[in-house]
Parts: sequence; C-alpha cells; structure tokens
Amino acid sequence: MNNIYLDYTAATPVDERVTTAMQPYFTQIFGNPSSLHRFGQQAESALEKSRRALTGHPEERLVNHANFVFEGIDGNLLISILDAAGFTCSSGSDCKTGDPEPSSVLTHLGYSPSWALGSLRATLGKNTTAEEIDSFLKFLPGCIHQIRELKS
Repeated sequence: MNNIYLDYTAATPVDERVTTAMQPYFTQIFGNPSSLHRFGQQAESALEKSRRALTGHPEERLVNHANFVFEGIDGNLLISILDAAGFTCSSGSDCKTGDPEPSSVLTHLGYSPSWALGSLRATLGKNTTAEEIDSFLKFLPGCIHQIRELKS
C-alpha cells in the first residue's frame, strides 16, 4: 500500500531549486532566518532569493515582458496589492484571468502548482519610465514579504 501524506501544514516537500540554493546554509553557513543578527539576515536573504524565479529564457524573450513566479504566493492577491499601490500587472494565464488554477504553461515548464500559482507578469509600454520601473522593483520585495507574513 502506498502512503498518502495529508499533513502539509506540518511539512511540505521542498522544491529542488530551493534545496540547492540553501545547501550552504545547511552545511557551511549557519543562521536562523528569523533572527536579527547578520548570520540570520544572510540566511533570510538567501531563502527569499531561492523562492522566486524569472520564467522563460533569460535572454531570448520579448524585451518589454517579464514573468516571475514566487513560491507559495497567491498571484491574485499579489496583483490586488500591487494595484492598490498603483502598479497594474497580471497573474496566471493571459487567456484565463482570475482563474484559481495554475497556468498550464508554467506547469508544463516544470513549475509545481505552489510556484505557478504565484506568477506575476509585468509588461512595459513605450511610455514606461526608468523611475516607474525602479519604484516597482523597490515595492515588490516588501509586497511579497507582506503576503508571506499574512500566511504565517
């Protein structure tokens, strides 16, 4: 008989990319990511970096289009918070706006549903300024952190 694990609030499988990114913090560099000391802050920074990804090819892409995924984030909540702050973005599949299911394109690319549900698509127009991009890039990490804090 196969075991069926139904206690994902206690522990969840760790994405291989997160494990790889965090490996030095398990074996060489020690720090509690919840701590305020330097070692904890370094571990927290590495953890946050390991939980986000730019999807698609890093160079062969539309120059005005970036699609990201953030593990464990509700993409619809993310775009709602961004919208309230004045940033208009989208999440999920272009042709299924508001669909609570993960994008089939992202899951076919190998992203698990916990990553694919946290997608964010940002496209720049001909009138988008460098200041607007900088403002968005400064706001986004705090937004992601806020959503993760709400979940915990």
